[in-house]
Amino acid sequence: MSSVEALDWDPFAEVSNPRETQADLRKRGYLGRGARLPVDSLLASTLFGSWIDAGVVKPRTLLQIHEESLRERCEQGDDADAFGVLVALYSMTDHEGLHELERFGWDRYQDLNSFKAMVFRERTLSATHPYLASAEDVGLHDPELMQLIAQRVDDPETRIVWISRAARAEFADLFSWHQVQGPLGALSETLKERDR
Repeated sequence: MSSVEALDWDPFAEVSNPRETQADLRKRGYLGRGARLPVDSLLASTLFGSWIDAGVVKPRTLLQIHEESLRERCEQGDDADAFGVLVALYSMTDHEGLHELERFGWDRYQDLNSFKAMVFRERTLSATHPYLASAEDVGLHDPELMQLIAQRVDDPETRIVWISRAARAEFADLFSWHQVQGPLGALSETLKERDR
């Protein structure tokens, strides 16, 4: 099945009968035994999302059918879209391999959301934690990530550095004063705690 053939199913059409739609998708080769993944992973993402949203198929079913093909695309090629589909399905199904997949996504694709999830799972980060070096090496300038790191760093001096970076990043992307108030307030509180 080519990606052109896949487009004969309108992912934005309203689904009035999920069972009929599911039967149609089986005929087209997307579901059931021997189902094939659309050639284009971005198209697969769009189709899978519309089917899940319409109640045509559950994420666990799509994962059972297409996990192997998605993994192959992620590992053998450079298919970030396949990685995104797999992460989404793992997240929706609370798959035990999610953490490992996020590590892979960070290592292979420098996926910021994977890195944020890895940092989020850490209760505390020492000043020498490898995640801090990774964030610096890549030159990440994401205020949300920097605030997340600052919240978890156990060393007050290192926390000040990361809160300052978060504030600078917010200023670089400034849409409103409210965005900067959070990091500046956190910096102020941390400096007060340090000086007590």
